Amino acid sequence: MSTTNRKILIAGGGISGLTAAFELSEDPNLEITVVESRARCGGKMIGYFN
Repeated sequence: MSTTNRKILIAGGGISGLTAAFELSEDPNLEITVVESRARCGGKMIGYFN
């Protein structure tokens, strides 16, 4: 049985894009790329640490 890697492009590194990438990463036959227009991923999510 031949294995075919599929390429997946996720546009947007917000919570939805990151969740989709995480869930899809369970499949070893997928090559996942996330692209984000801003300097950091996470969208409107932000954390502060003291």
